[in-house]
Amino acid sequence: VASVHLEAGAEKASQRFCQLRSLLRRLTLLQQRDEKERSGPPAVLIAGDFNFDRRSALHQLLCTGSLPPHERGSSAYGESVPLVRAGSAPYQSPLLPLRDAYRDGSPPWGPQLRASFRNGRVLDFVWHSAALHCLRPMPVCAEAGSPQPKAMPSETHPSDHLPVGALFSWPGAPGCRAEAPSWQQLYVENVIQSRPASRPVSRASPGRR
Repeated sequence: VASVHLEAGAEKASQRFCQLRSLLRRLTLLQQRDEKERSGPPAVLIAGDFNFDRRSALHQLLCTGSLPPHERGSSAYGESVPLVRAGSAPYQSPLLPLRDAYRDGSPPWGPQLRASFRNGRVLDFVWHSAALHCLRPMPVCAEAGSPQPKAMPSETHPSDHLPVGALFSWPGAPGCRAEAPSWQQLYVENVIQSRPASRPVSRASPGRR
């Protein structure tokens, strides 16, 4: 599990690529260390503020698992910079591809996620590997359902980002906690009632950037 806040700025796509590459390298080392005790594909969950949107080459990298040489990364601000130096081999990671929880699924109620940042774009993601089953993305507020720019931070939204999250299950996952807040408990119980009884359930807590 990793929480990220990648470098912001139209000219920082290369830095964001380096940050992702470093994170994936560290997660790969952890997976290799643990693979003697655990079988099956690695369970990976990465969430947070990525400072790129779904048009970017970095989103393509996480979705497809590779980034060809000479690929240019479109930033969240519509500009592009080289991500891989000419003559270098295509970048790949054994942990990729990952799945974008809000692209592959829909919240159980409320709007679709169309914006997570005040500029009206989706810059916050919940990525997971195939070893994790996404029961459903967390419902988002009305403001997140509109791609229009937002006046944030504000009294009702104290951050310039809006929260995202998702509910997951995996083999051996613990059940819901009795001491969880009532709204979380109800959320989990609703999912439990709609899933097969044999699948354990746990959750990823939503965060605010």
